[in-house]
Amino acid sequence: MRKRLRRRLAEKIRELNLPTKLYRGSKFQFYRRFSSRWIRELLDKLELCTPGTVVEDCDYFNHVVKGFRPDETFQHSNRAWYGRGRGYFFDFDQVEFEDGRWSCGCPASPCPPSTREDIEQGYLTWCREKDVENAIDSFTKKPYPEVVRRRYRTLVVGGHIVDARGVMLPEFASEQT
Repeated sequence: MRKRLRRRLAEKIRELNLPTKLYRGSKFQFYRRFSSRWIRELLDKLELCTPGTVVEDCDYFNHVVKGFRPDETFQHSNRAWYGRGRGYFFDFDQVEFEDGRWSCGCPASPCPPSTREDIEQGYLTWCREKDVENAIDSFTKKPYPEVVRRRYRTLVVGGHIVDARGVMLPEFASEQT
């Protein structure tokens, strides 16, 4: 079972032109800790994030996948072992999007896309809870950026801030969400 999964994973990695060596350190220790569950998680992530597909990121907006970040920027995962070889697994968690953003690599992202209605309703609810028109952002201690207030006003009037796929429209895009 595990051998079949490893073979499928190797084929998918070659198909996406990603680095084929998934570990640093002892090969014996790597294969000893390389569980079927982790292989399945990695396969699901690679199949979901093929270039050109739309996925939802942890900013709750959909994005079009451009590809994975180059291997020198891959962060090693928390699946590490320490011993003679001091090694760790590589985890393909840095997904680059066509709008220039990239996934933070948190466990909740990326995931299958949400609908336009779900995204806009969720954003509207968040804006009302935070009172973005009048309140001060608790993180930056400044008023919310103008683009956030503009998105809120557009949704209140009945407009859209994302297209039919759930991807942010260019006039509402910014560095902050």
